[in-house]
Amino acid sequence: MRVKWGFEIGLARHALERVALRGVSRGELELALAGRPSYRGVSGAEVYVRKMNGRTLVVVAERVGGALKVVTVYKARKVDKLVRSKVREGLWERLE
Repeated sequence: MRVKWGFEIGLARHALERVALRGVSRGELELALAGRPSYRGVSGAEVYVRKMNGRTLVVVAERVGGALKVVTVYKARKVDKLVRSKVREGLWERLE
């Protein structure tokens, strides 16, 4: 899918399955990716954490050329606990 920000968004098979399973709309996915990533994973993946509609959506994506490939998507109930855990374990680093 191409979004108004000028780059392509591709979804890995796993991400497609998770989007369907978790009931994430295309609009929610695009909104989550609209801003800058909040964290960077140890593999270099970008982690977008966005609060919307009373819930938090976490999108993990990788840059591939001029495109963004979504690896997985999930809804987090206890996002503060999730973030603390990922940072403490050295899996994510906060981006400023």
